[in-house]
Amino acid sequence: MTVSECLTLTDSICPNGMEAGVKCRWLSELEGRIRMELLGAVGPVVPLDAVTDGNITLSAPHPYDQLYWMYLTALVELQMGDEARYENRAALFNTAYQNYAKHLMRQRGAVD
Repeated sequence: MTVSECLTLTDSICPNGMEAGVKCRWLSELEGRIRMELLGAVGPVVPLDAVTDGNITLSAPHPYDQLYWMYLTALVELQMGDEARYENRAALFNTAYQNYAKHLMRQRGAVD
C-alpha cells in the first residue's frame, strides 16, 4: 500500500475534513514505529510528506497493511470527538499490529 492509497482509503472508510498533512503525520509516526519496533531500523526514520511521498510503499505488506488505515481512522474518530468509535477502531488496530508482529516473529523462527 502506498501513502496515497492509505490516505484515500482512510477518507473513504471514515469521511472527514482533516488535512492530508495531518493524516500523513500520523501515518509517518506509525511507519516509524513499525520500522524501529518490528523491522529493527537503526537511526532516524524520515517523516513522510503527503504531497511528495504519495507513491512510497509502506513497510507492512498485504494483508497486514490494513493496520495503517485502521490506525488513521481511529485517530480521525478521536479528533471528531467520537470516543466509542475511536476505542473500537483502536482495538482493531492493536489486533492488526500484533498480528503483523507475530507474523514477523514466525518468519524469523521465533514462534509463540
